[in-house]
Order: sequence, then structure tokens, then C-alpha cells
Amino acid sequence: MESKANSLHQFLKTETKRLHQDAEKSLKAEELFSPALKQAELIDHLKIQAASHQRLQEALNTFKGSSFLHSFWPLEDFAALAYHDLNNFEVSSIPLPPEVNFENPYQAVGALYVINGSSLGRRHIGKALKAKVKQWQIKPLQFYPPKANQGINWPLFCENLNKLELTKEERAQVLVGAKKTFGVFIN
Repeated sequence: MESKANSLHQFLKTETKRLHQDAEKSLKAEELFSPALKQAELIDHLKIQAASHQRLQEALNTFKGSSFLHSFWPLEDFAALAYHDLNNFEVSSIPLPPEVNFENPYQAVGALYVINGSSLGRRHIGKALKAKVKQWQIKPLQFYPPKANQGINWPLFCENLNKLELTKEERAQVLVGAKKTFGVFIN
């Protein structure tokens, strides 16, 4: 087992720190906590989430049956949750970003790292949005529910990530997948 400093989780966290910050800026995540948040801003945010997750899920479906990835499934259907919320806002169609392609299961692991990691804040955002949702008189959000389960067991996900015995090139491919995934969210 690798030391924490050399773990795949720590490697990805360190190497994608800037991309993580850029994605949060692109998604205007900080504004979701603002009491001044407007309904149109939340809708724009949900459009990006829905479209991005749809593209990512399409690309990852190629690897769904992979024995290499079995410990990283199931993946929550974040696109369906965001589309459900958009439907409540009576938004019926949204533009999709370009397709993304993961060339191997290592890149898919990098994508799963980003997708699952990005879901960790859903409950906090859901709590922050609860009063706004009530004020706007819409159904409770499914993408950001105030009592969201984490979706995955993040410590177990990281443990499985760190158990992977990868060559230097395979680790590099995991990083490529993570970078491609962040790129989907950054416009």
C-alpha cells in the first residue's frame, strides 16, 4: 500500500487542484450559497450540471461492465436528477457540450474520481438552497436535496482508488481522465 503522500487520491487531488478551482468558478458554485441567488442563476447552473453529467455518463457507459472498474460502480445518475429539477422550472431543452471520450479504463477512473468527488457538497448546497426553493414555490430539488445522501462512500472510494496497482503511465492516464472531466465543466 502506498503512503498517503504517494497515494493515487493525493496525486489526483494535488494535480487537479487548479482545475477544481476553475470548475467551481465556471459553475459559479459560490453563488449557490448567496441569499441574493436568483432563480435564473440556479437554472443556468443546473443546465451545465445536467448537460455535463449526461455527456460524462454517455462516455463512461462504455466501461460499465469492466471488471477493472467494478469497485467504483454504481454511479449515481446526476444528469437525471438535474434534468428533473430543470423540468420543475419548466426548462425542456438545453444545449449539450461536445462529446467526451475516455480512451481506456484508467481515464474512466479519473472521471469517476472527479464526478464522485464533486458530489460531496450536494447536501451543503441543498441546505443553503432550501429557503430559496420554498420561496420560489417549486418542488424540492433532487440534484441538491437538503438531506442528500452522499451518494457514495467517499472514504471507501478513495481506499479502492489507492489499492489500484498502476504503472507510472497508467497513473498518468487516470490524470488525463480527471482533466478531461474537469474540462467538461469548465466553459
